[in-house]
Amino acid sequence: MLESKFEFGILNFGLISPVVVLILFGLLMLCVSMVKKDLNNKFYIYISVIALILNLAFLFGTGDGKTRGFFGLVLLDGVAFMGLVIISLMSIFFVLFFDGEEEEFKRPEYYVLYLFMLSGYEFMVISENLILIIVGLEFSSLALYTMIAMRNTNFSVESAIKYFVMGALGTGFFVFGAGILYYATGRIDISGINLFLESSKPNHILFVGVVFMMVAIGFKVSLVPFHTWLGDIYESSHSFLAGFISIIPKFAALVVAFRFFDVMIESGVYFAQILLYILSIITMFVGNLTALIQKDIKRMLAFSSISHVGFLMAGILISTTYANVSLFIYWIMFCIANLGVFGLLWALKQNGDLKYDYPFESFFGLARKDIKSALLMAIFMLSLAGFPPFSLFWGKMYLMGAAINSGFIFLALAMAINSAIGVYYYLRVVVVMFLKDGGKSVAKSDKFGFIITSCAILCIIAPFVFKALIPKIYEMLILSGF
Repeated sequence: MLESKFEFGILNFGLISPVVVLILFGLLMLCVSMVKKDLNNKFYIYISVIALILNLAFLFGTGDGKTRGFFGLVLLDGVAFMGLVIISLMSIFFVLFFDGEEEEFKRPEYYVLYLFMLSGYEFMVISENLILIIVGLEFSSLALYTMIAMRNTNFSVESAIKYFVMGALGTGFFVFGAGILYYATGRIDISGINLFLESSKPNHILFVGVVFMMVAIGFKVSLVPFHTWLGDIYESSHSFLAGFISIIPKFAALVVAFRFFDVMIESGVYFAQILLYILSIITMFVGNLTALIQKDIKRMLAFSSISHVGFLMAGILISTTYANVSLFIYWIMFCIANLGVFGLLWALKQNGDLKYDYPFESFFGLARKDIKSALLMAIFMLSLAGFPPFSLFWGKMYLMGAAINSGFIFLALAMAINSAIGVYYYLRVVVVMFLKDGGKSVAKSDKFGFIITSCAILCIIAPFVFKALIPKIYEMLILSGF
C-alpha cells in the first residue's frame, strides 16, 4: 500500500539518492577511463546498466508516498515515482543499443554523458521548483547535444547545432516565463503558485507568464508550431538515439507540463485551458497530415510522434484522475512501441545509418527476405496506429472515453479523426513490406533480437498489462493529489 503521509524535511538525502547514483557512476567511469584507456565498450555498457538498476533500487527504497525535502526543492510523489521508473527502465534498454562498431560507442565519455543526461531529466521529474527544473533541463540538454555531435558526421553536427539552437530558445522562454510568474505570484514553485491562485484572481501578467511557459514546453515536447526542428534531428541521429529523443526528453518535459497546467486548470485559469485546447488539436492534425506526405520512415515517425504529443496534451487538458491515468498508460505503451520500432530500424541499418537511410522503397518486399523483421515491424506499426487489440488502441480508447465523460466532445472527435489518419500511413509500411516487390531492401540483421521481440510481445499483451497497471497508477495519482 502507498503511504499518504506528507513529510516535509529540510534535508532528505534519500529523495535524491537515485539521481546521485547516476552522477557517481558517471564520475566513476570518467576516472576509470583516465587510468585504463583501452577498456572494451562492453565494460561501460555493463557499468551503465548496473548504475540504472541501482537507480531503480534506490528509488523503490525511498517509498512511493508523497515526500518533500531539500528546502522544498525536491518532491517525490506518485507522478515523480512513475516518471523515474519509466525513465530508468527505458534507459536500460536504450543503453544496450550502444553495442556496435560505431566510433562514438568506443569512447567512455559517451556513457558518462548518457548517465549525466539521465540525472538531469530525473531532476526535472522530481522537482516542481522552476529554477531546479531549468538546471536539470540544461544539464541534460547539453549532454544530449554532445552525444549527437559525437557521431562526427556533417549531418550529426548539423543536427546537434539545430537541437542546441532550438533548445536554447525554448530554455530562454522558460526562464522568462518563470521570472514573469514570480513577478505575478511571488512564488517560484508550482505548489506555491497554486496557493497564490487559490486566494487571488488571475491577472494579465500571469497570462503572459503562462504563454511563455506554453511556448517553452512547446519547444521541448515539439508542439505545433514549435516542431519544425524535429524531422531533421531524427534523420541526422542514430535510429536508437532518435527513439531516445522521442521518449525520455519529451516525457520529462511532459511531467513538468502535467504539474504546471494541472495547477492552472484546477485554479480556474481558463486561458491556459483554451491555449491547451487549441494547441493539442492543431498538433494532432498537423503532425498526422505532415506524416502522410513523408517518403522516409524515420522522418514519418518523427511527425507521427508530434501527433502523439497532441493526444497527451489533450489528456492534460481534460485534467481528471481518469484522464491522468489514461495519459500515463498511453505514454507507457507509446514508449514500448517506439523503443521497438527504432530498435528494429537500428538493427536493419544500412550505409552507416545515414540521413535519408530509410525510404519506403528500401522496405519493399522485406517479408520475402526477412519475415521475422517484417512481422515485428508490422506489430509496431499496428500498435502505433492504435489498431485493436495492440497497445496504443487501449491508450487512445481510454483518452477518448475520458474526453467524452468530461464533456470534451469536439476533442474526442478530433482524436478519432486523427487516429483514422494515422492508420493510413502506418499501414503503408505494412503494405510495402508484404505486398510490394522490387527496390533495394534493408539489410537483414538479428541484432538486439531479445529487446525488440520483448517490445513486440508487450504490444500484443497490452490488455493484460493495463489490468495490472491501472489500479496502481490510479492509487498513486489519488494520493499525490491529482
